[in-house]
Amino acid sequence: MPPEVVPAHPPPDADWYAEDPALQELLSMFVDKELLARAEQDLAALGRAAPRDLDGWAREADRHRPTLHRRNPEGERIDEVAYHPSYRALQRAARAHGVFTLAWHPYHGREAGPRVLGFALGYLYAQAESGYYCPACMTDGAAFVLDRWADEELAARAVPRLIQQDASGAWEGAMYLTEKGGGSDVGGGTATQARELADGSWRLSGEKWFASNCTAQCALALARTPEGAPGTKGLGLFLVPRQLEGGQPNPGVRIERLKDKLGVTSMATGEVVLEDAVAYLVQGPPDGFKAM
Repeated sequence: MPPEVVPAHPPPDADWYAEDPALQELLSMFVDKELLARAEQDLAALGRAAPRDLDGWAREADRHRPTLHRRNPEGERIDEVAYHPSYRALQRAARAHGVFTLAWHPYHGREAGPRVLGFALGYLYAQAESGYYCPACMTDGAAFVLDRWADEELAARAVPRLIQQDASGAWEGAMYLTEKGGGSDVGGGTATQARELADGSWRLSGEKWFASNCTAQCALALARTPEGAPGTKGLGLFLVPRQLEGGQPNPGVRIERLKDKLGVTSMATGEVVLEDAVAYLVQGPPDGFKAM
């Protein structure tokens, strides 16, 4: 007997939450009964939207990869990345369904939604789409780090924009770690240098070789400080903004090219060059790597 043919698209009546008793049982173990009863409307909504909407958007976004535009019609360098409308729809859906924002906002009378529910929503979302799910997780991660390690002023400026539920005007996060000489050996291979100016501000110079979500407004980057010790203990953690406070581009951030990937092609991963890029210290040595 020939093997069963798996359909190329989910059936029109698919409901990935209702059809997943293992997920339901797992949540019943970690979420109290009253809260889970209220949360099931959100889980069910995404369980239906993932196969009906997200799956189609994901296929379309993968077929129309992001493109890098180096210059505007006037010849000025802009390094802007154009995304397909389907990718933008995936961005909006992630926030609208609370995939990474649920844990940051009041939820059914609680100060914040439990992270286990956020992870369950992410599990449903990622079954249909894994391109934007990477930036979604990095945005949550950037907010998590800044909320715990950055000074109050920097956290107050960045975290609310990262976790807002409306995609309009929201910030996204990224992590700049990988360099040509430091993939798995981040401590020994990180060559990006941090330089402190007389006014206490910082500038970073180096090349980040695999920077996913390279258009993020808020990138966390590791760099070696002048007085830092060898290895990871000599690394500081910095926030590199895509735009400065006045709205103008950070002049020291350049996207050299986009990676030609085999998967998650809808999301822009780039080679990012930092040349005296404006940066804000989040955590200095020896705890910079620990914070990242």
